[in-house]
Amino acid sequence: MPVRYSTRQRAAVLAALQANAGRYMGAEEVVEAIRQNGAAVGRTTVYRTLETLTREGVVRRFVLDKRTPAQYEYLNDPGAAEYHVQCRSCGKLFHLHCSEIDRMTASLSEHLLEDHGVELDLQSSVIQGLCSDCRAKGQAAASTPSAGVNSSPS
Repeated sequence: MPVRYSTRQRAAVLAALQANAGRYMGAEEVVEAIRQNGAAVGRTTVYRTLETLTREGVVRRFVLDKRTPAQYEYLNDPGAAEYHVQCRSCGKLFHLHCSEIDRMTASLSEHLLEDHGVELDLQSSVIQGLCSDCRAKGQAAASTPSAGVNSSPS
């Protein structure tokens, strides 16, 4: 098992992610959050630390498309199923907390496995839609490609 070093920089990256738990952050946003807290850390260190935390399962990395920087999410409960919504207009990615979806996906997961031999990966489930901000602005589907989100453990 590799040695895990606890450095001031690693602690700063973790603190920034934990302070924004439930929210996706790009590496540049992490750098900015650290700097706003009065700490100094290099961009390269932040990128490397995010990759290490992703490999360790502390952070999940989402790549929306080839043109968009990766987004990182701190995992409060690494094994829990999570549902995500991506706005098809602005591209925003956010959690969907809903007991009704929990119930429905449990039933759907069971059906797909028993009847079709397909096991759902609820860790990388993404539903496309239009967020409340874009709906309020009257924006229609636009900028985000329909290719979806690729969740990558590393």
